[in-house]
Amino acid sequence: DWKLTIDGACLHPTELDWETFMALPQSDDVSDFHCVTTWSKFDVPWRGVRFAELMALVSPDDGATHAMCHAYDGYTTNVSLAEAMKPDVLLVHHALGAPLPIEHGGPIRMITPQLYAWKGAKWISRIELLTSDRAGVWEERGYSMTAPPWRDDRSSPVVPPPARAPASVPPHPAAHIPPTPPPTAVLLPSRLPPTY
Repeated sequence: DWKLTIDGACLHPTELDWETFMALPQSDDVSDFHCVTTWSKFDVPWRGVRFAELMALVSPDDGATHAMCHAYDGYTTNVSLAEAMKPDVLLVHHALGAPLPIEHGGPIRMITPQLYAWKGAKWISRIELLTSDRAGVWEERGYSMTAPPWRDDRSSPVVPPPARAPASVPPHPAAHIPPTPPPTAVLLPSRLPPTY
């Protein structure tokens, strides 16, 4: 029983079941699909509900800037509301004239044609509206927070670890606790994000 929860920084959080989702205005769109693994599929016909239509239901707070999309398998990915509100961003149930197969994210997945496809969660279960950006599964592992394919924006800059305190600083009262090693540079995983 598929359900979609939309909550977080909004005035009217809601939960949609399949029948309610399908009763919303449906849109047909043709757009491109860009995978981070360097392939694209052009002119894909999609059918689904525009992300903007879902936002009209919940009325995002004035301070809402981003959405965290959650999938049934635990996957998460962030997207700015400025990108998500574009008219070609849909939660789709049909691709290429047929119901979206489960291996491609069915029954519902989000598509983000102007971003790399990992920004469109497969098997979407929740849209959490945020007042600041937050990394999802692949973004935590060094992938781009924004991901526009035309800028080849696949990875985020590596942030150097914080500098260690000089040796002359007296030990902290909790010095008996073994120190946590400093963070290391994030390397892109050998396994790439899920594709269409």
